[in-house]
Amino acid sequence: MESRTLITILTWNRVNLTKDTVASVFLYNKNNMRDILFIDNGSTDGTMNYIKSIGCDVIRNETNEGIFMASRRAWLEGVHRGYDFIFNLQNDFPCVAKIPFDDIEKYMDLNNDVGFVRLNNKKKKPHKFVNYLTKKPIVLEPWEKVGNTEFAKHNHHMSFNPNLIKSSIISRLVDPVEKPRERQIIERFELLDMKSAKIKDPCPCFDTIIRDREDGWIH
Repeated sequence: MESRTLITILTWNRVNLTKDTVASVFLYNKNNMRDILFIDNGSTDGTMNYIKSIGCDVIRNETNEGIFMASRRAWLEGVHRGYDFIFNLQNDFPCVAKIPFDDIEKYMDLNNDVGFVRLNNKKKKPHKFVNYLTKKPIVLEPWEKVGNTEFAKHNHHMSFNPNLIKSSIISRLVDPVEKPRERQIIERFELLDMKSAKIKDPCPCFDTIIRDREDGWIH
């Protein structure tokens, strides 16, 4: 069966982080991979040579378009290619567990009100457990088991953190471009009145490492 999910990886320099991220994804997902598309934001180091060396498809921006515009380009390309889901990943989120792609795809098929599944283990202080836009506390609904994975719906806002998005909502998140920042997809996601979902610990899939922003970093 053809892959229903496209993994999009955003890169901008920091080739060693890209190598670590990609190596970890392959390490934890042997015989479980999905198609990969890189979107490179005008890297000036060895990133492009590395991507070519591993034989992956890549779209290269001549300049750094920032996270929003580059992610938008990758997501819309995935929609154009006919994928049902886009797995959004940046090049500095190491994989720490197998990604239950089959279970996530089935769960999303069963839950039309879920727009994306969160796959990172980012920890926040208790007072930060609120929806960024609505300021309402994050509330989990009962856990639902699909395959070998347990999911819980909740009212978390949309984000660029590693997540798997339904292709059917992408154009409404990023077109037209009114605010070329993450806030646009947060606001549009709330207007769609959709929920997010998370995977039950101890399976966060990706580690969130807060790094210093380099000169030239564009959100």
